[in-house]
Amino acid sequence: MDARLACFRRRAAKEDVPYGKKRFLDESVRVMGVLDKQLVTAGSGFVCSTGLSLADFTVGPWFARLTIGLKDGPVPLDDFPHILKYADDIRAIDTFKAASAMGKPSE
Repeated sequence: MDARLACFRRRAAKEDVPYGKKRFLDESVRVMGVLDKQLVTAGSGFVCSTGLSLADFTVGPWFARLTIGLKDGPVPLDDFPHILKYADDIRAIDTFKAASAMGKPSE
């Protein structure tokens, strides 16, 4: 949903659409609240209580990039401390680093 917010703000909204902006922002905050709560409930620092799982490789990259892309954006990231830590933890995984480097031009 957060990627949709960014896309909506940059491309789809040819004019200022306050209702649309508010709707996407509210939904982004809601989804982040759900994940933040789940990270606490699971107790492992990952989506599932058993530790790193397929769920983390599904949602982790979205939030790992989101926390960088929206640092100064409309979503109050400081309200979601568990997501910020989670994003840092995901970015530290070697497999994530390798996958993130794929498709980038070599220097």
